[in-house]
Amino acid sequence: MLKSLASYGNQLDALAGVHKKVDASWWLSGGILSANCIAAYQPKGATDYATSKINLANIGVYTITEVAGNSGFDTAIGWIGVTNNVLSTGITLGSGYSVIARYEIPGASGGYGSVYGYNTNPLGNSFSINPLWQDTKKQLWGAYKTIGDVNEGIGDHTVAHAGSKGYFDGVSKLTNATAPTGTLYIFALNAITSYRIKALAVYDTALSDAQVLAVSDAIKTL
Repeated sequence: MLKSLASYGNQLDALAGVHKKVDASWWLSGGILSANCIAAYQPKGATDYATSKINLANIGVYTITEVAGNSGFDTAIGWIGVTNNVLSTGITLGSGYSVIARYEIPGASGGYGSVYGYNTNPLGNSFSINPLWQDTKKQLWGAYKTIGDVNEGIGDHTVAHAGSKGYFDGVSKLTNATAPTGTLYIFALNAITSYRIKALAVYDTALSDAQVLAVSDAIKTL
């Protein structure tokens, strides 16, 4: 059963950190069952970097760890990409899982970077979501599936996948994406420093279109 907001606050206090703003329902928007949410991270609003790594949906498991250096952090922004940093959730994705994240890219930038993926290299048979991919400036999903308009990924948006479907701002954009399996990394391939990650949630089921849209709308209010 989902813990109350007060319960979350007490546990976060015990871990020597408190989120300035935690809406304990955003990751369950659209009628998602608490049993299906493996993890929910909300670096935006966390009082410090250590607190930002806590899994709010299941405190004590799947705490974020660093694979290649710490990310930057700002309580008003969330995690800030640092060149070549990678964060690990420790979660092994199944082919029917879902992930949704709110990110921000303040302006056009060269290079490339992933909001999340299951490998530190998204090419070949790997999977990652890259909202601003190199010369095309379009979105790259998995193995070279570029979608969207040039520079569409710049700004404050949500990206998600549910099974083999891909979403941008809560709307289905791709129906034949490679269903990701493997360890879930944040900043999975990060060669630029402009990415900010504000919140991210992981589910052990393929969310419906309505559920993805509901979480996308809720996560934008944080």
